[in-house]
Amino acid sequence: MKIDNNTKIYAGSTPVERIYAGSTIIYEKDSLPPEYKRVDYLSSSHAQWIDTGVMANTLGRIETKFNTGSINSYNWAMSASDSVQMARSGTSTNTVGIGLHYFESNNGFAFVDIINYNFAANTTYEIDYKFKSGEQIIAINGDTYTASYTGVSSIQKLFLFGMNYGGRVKTSELSGISLYRTKLYGTDQTTLVRDFVPCYRIIDNKPGLYDMVTKTFYINQGSGADFTTGMDS
Repeated sequence: MKIDNNTKIYAGSTPVERIYAGSTIIYEKDSLPPEYKRVDYLSSSHAQWIDTGVMANTLGRIETKFNTGSINSYNWAMSASDSVQMARSGTSTNTVGIGLHYFESNNGFAFVDIINYNFAANTTYEIDYKFKSGEQIIAINGDTYTASYTGVSSIQKLFLFGMNYGGRVKTSELSGISLYRTKLYGTDQTTLVRDFVPCYRIIDNKPGLYDMVTKTFYINQGSGADFTTGMDS
């Protein structure tokens, strides 16, 4: 059993706050600062996005869990690309970016070298994507897929809920997902560089993602409506 901050553990009907191995905390139910409250998920409505601040070419692994929600043309759960052709060409020749996307006519799953996978609307997916020289391995809800890999050359930052297209968000392709968690790892695939937890700031009920690594609160960078949240957790 894998235990992380999204795991709920009970002793009878009482929630367990911490588990220790000797004097070391190996599980903590809610390690957010007291100014923030954890929620089950953060939802977008094709209008919101977040810049993670992490360059695509410094990553080697992405763990994420999200519900696809509604599908509206091209929808990006996350992306960093110097060229939109990375996703749309359907070839393995473009190696400038990384991304997860799904769309109306062919609900697909695209990375640097294309792996096709049919996503369904309003369905939850857990994904563990590892990529290194020569190979990429993608686990989707327990099923594993592999493909050749030639490397990410994108110098763009990874955006969540949308596409970073050459340094700008492509507003027509923002997604309507519910994001439960996202973890970003460096090129060694073990060094955690971002650990995003859905939450809201208690003082003003501002929704966003709290990064457990940099201790930073990330809010919507889009215009108009804000994110919505799931239940307190």
